[in-house]
Amino acid sequence: MKMRTTYFLLVLLTLGVNALAQQAASVTWNCVPPDSQHVSAIVGNLAAQDISGADTFVVRSYTGTPNGPLGATHMRWWPYAAGAAVSWGNETGENPFRYVQLTVAPTAGNRFVADSVSAYLLGGGTSAMRVNIYASTDPTFTARTLLNTDSAIALLNSGSATSSVRFAYALGVTVNNGQSLYVRFYPYYTAAPSTSKYLYTQLAIIKGTTSSTNGVDDGYAAPVAWRLSQNYPNPFNPSTEIRYQTSEVGNVTLKVFDVLGREVATLVNTEQEAGSHAATFDASGLSSGMYFYKLQAGAFSETRKMMVAK
Repeated sequence: MKMRTTYFLLVLLTLGVNALAQQAASVTWNCVPPDSQHVSAIVGNLAAQDISGADTFVVRSYTGTPNGPLGATHMRWWPYAAGAAVSWGNETGENPFRYVQLTVAPTAGNRFVADSVSAYLLGGGTSAMRVNIYASTDPTFTARTLLNTDSAIALLNSGSATSSVRFAYALGVTVNNGQSLYVRFYPYYTAAPSTSKYLYTQLAIIKGTTSSTNGVDDGYAAPVAWRLSQNYPNPFNPSTEIRYQTSEVGNVTLKVFDVLGREVATLVNTEQEAGSHAATFDASGLSSGMYFYKLQAGAFSETRKMMVAK
């Protein structure tokens, strides 16, 4: 009887230690002044970056809208490039170069099990705003999981809604020591082209638990050292050189897109050996402005921006 009692005490002690090893963890972005884009609160062994947009998707202002849990001020995002608003609209799907990103990582020596993500969202001045939400631990965002699996989220119109809407999704993602979790909102606008429609965000939260790795290797390995270099010269007229490096044989594509995500040139689409490569882009037939070039090779994908100045 004494041995059996001792056994159960050891089991209970082990369960208690395991419970103590896990710690509630979360990151909150209020998305309103005075925090604005900065992280508002961190609980547990986490680090996080400011909420951020893609190169041509930025915060225009913080302005009065229907109420959210933090009041009638939301973060107001719109497409913007080369010093001017970019028209968006009449779109049937997301633009890969237009998104809002949340980034969270466990502190050194910890892993993070991300349980959920939530945010209050609203369509600025339209009921034709749609958004898809993804999560990934892949820094290139090539491997990603769509959270709203049924259909794109249709957002309420700020002109007629009384409040923004909370959208919440289960994650169940383990973020190992040395990794980061990325959550992205990809908005698109399905009505007539406009420069005065927005995505509103307020009170975004990622929740889960952290636990110590106790110095044990998580099995995480840094991504293979592919590399896409900045084009040179930049800005340029009419041509520029793009250099990149591949670490294994395989099919490689290098494409150029405009700020609306439309493909304007395919520079490379062939199988290549591992090593250093270069391609020349001639923009003689294109107008001045910002463009993007994207390297895709197997699971690797990277995008950079460049400027045509005529």
